[in-house]
This record gives sequence, structure tokens and C-alpha cells, in this order.
Amino acid sequence: MRKTSLATVVMGAGILVSSAAAHAQFFNFSTSFLPNPQTTTVSGNSINIANGSVTNGDFAGASGTDITTSIFTAITGSTTTGTFNNLITEAITLTATDSSGNQLAGDAPIVHTFTANYSGSVDSNSVSTLMTGLPTAFQTYTFADGSVFQVRLVSYSGPGTSGTGSMGAHVNGALAGVPQNTPEPGSIAMLFGMGLSGGVFAYRRRLRRA
Repeated sequence: MRKTSLATVVMGAGILVSSAAAHAQFFNFSTSFLPNPQTTTVSGNSINIANGSVTNGDFAGASGTDITTSIFTAITGSTTTGTFNNLITEAITLTATDSSGNQLAGDAPIVHTFTANYSGSVDSNSVSTLMTGLPTAFQTYTFADGSVFQVRLVSYSGPGTSGTGSMGAHVNGALAGVPQNTPEPGSIAMLFGMGLSGGVFAYRRRLRRA
């Protein structure tokens, strides 16, 4: 009867563990918006932009997640209407992390930029802004360990004389068939133990039959 070596059993358990391990699905992000503030033709009237960030690990998952990249606030110091019309750049930095927001070893942060046209008018009575030319394509973030995320700007809502506006983006994970969950170390150890003990049991049964 053909015998199965113990080395083969251990190798099979190792394959079980490697197939259970997945690429990162948690990420931190930060943004920068230029020019900031958006000055107008009238001193004292402008749009201030607060950059967004997350440092405790957002979960992308198979269907992705929405993030707020910037918060817009109108500064209205004059009744005279000031206008602006600028090409803007928003840089979004993504960092692959664990579920607690800790950067994964060997994965350096990646930065991509998004450009659009931002225009409007600002005074103490009314604020009107328009964001055009938002890129429709996803930017792909490929990390050293093979983890892949994609980011696309999806929305803009303008501020008023009171209240803020925001820009939103969508982050996709679990790309190209990558599983959406990364097992915790304890789970990996349990999977390895199950695979190894089951393989050794089968191996011993074959030895007794031989």
C-alpha cells in the first residue's frame, strides 16, 4: 500500500494556513487640498478647507466604504460678492493597516492626486460653489504585500453662509478575488493546528493499515 509521508501532511497544513491568510482590508487615510483656502476677488470672503483623516483603521470589505475627504466652510466677511475659479488638487494618502490602524510592516503609504475645477461666489448673504470635472476613474493603490485598494471621488456638497460642505470618496478593497477578511493570528494558529492534527490522524491510520 502506498504510504503518505509526515512531511507531506505538514506541507498540506501549511497550504491550509496560507490559503486562509488574506491581504489587508483595513486602511488609514489622510488628505490635502490645494489651494487652501480658496480666496476670492474680495478680501474677507473665502472658502476654508479642513482635510480629512482616519487613523484607527477603516474597513474596506468586498463592497467598499465611503469616506469624507474634506470639509468646506465659507468665510463671509463682506457683503460684496467675491468670485473664484481654480484648478484644485486633492491628494489622498492611503496606508494599509490592521484592524487597530497600525501600519502593516513593509507597506509604505501611497499617495495619489485627484484634480477638478472649483468655482463659485461668496458674500455674507449667499454662497454658491460648483465642483466640475471630478475624475470618474478609480485610482489604484497597490502595496508591497500585494494588497490592493481603489479610490474614487464621488460627491461634493457646497457650504452655505452657515453650515459646512464636504467632498466624499469611495474606497474599494477585496480586489481581484482577494478575500475580504484577514484572520487574526489566533485564528491562523487554530487553522494550522486543525490542519496538522487532522493530517497526522489520517497519517497514523494509514500506518496502521499498512
